[in-house]
Amino acid sequence: MTATVVAAVIVGLLLTSNGGDAALPAAPGGTSSAAAGTASATPTAAVPKPTSSPTPRAGTPVPTSSPTASPTPSPTPSPTPEPTPVSFSDQEVETFLMQLGAAGRTNDVESLIAWLHPAVFERYGEANCRDYLATTELALDVTVREVLEPAPWDWLTNDGEAGRFEEALEIEIARLVGSQTLVQLLHLVPLDGQLTWLTDCGDPQP
Repeated sequence: MTATVVAAVIVGLLLTSNGGDAALPAAPGGTSSAAAGTASATPTAAVPKPTSSPTPRAGTPVPTSSPTASPTPSPTPSPTPEPTPVSFSDQEVETFLMQLGAAGRTNDVESLIAWLHPAVFERYGEANCRDYLATTELALDVTVREVLEPAPWDWLTNDGEAGRFEEALEIEIARLVGSQTLVQLLHLVPLDGQLTWLTDCGDPQP
């Protein structure tokens, strides 16, 4: 009996030295209460922590959105001024016709050519006009009765319509033919601030 008590004391010391709770030896055919029941803990659901935006470090540039540039308004175009019609006084018209008549009487071909409108050369050629003016007696001595405002005019020649001018002076003239005075209309075309005249130089260029 003494051996049994000693053995029980040794077993108890061993259990105590292992750091566990002191337990009685199990009864034959049974289990101890510590071995029979295992403590089960109820699982706790993990609660997610709120996520916070990272705080920028000191000195870190914070991106900013660029301001939208306002569209630059297009400049309003200035209205194109309409050309001012060239006006000539009655005295200027009379002076030009007097010079034209004097050149015709003296057969001054160079002056007559210089005062011709370029459209005459385009239709007949300058050489043809020179021959015509050198060999034709021109009745250019006239008296001015009235000068009208510039207006469009269709140039009609002996061989048909030769062109249209958007600005021409219509002049009512009187000229003496024999013993009769004829009243006619004459047209002068302003060009670069000067007056020009037109005539039929014969056959047009091909």
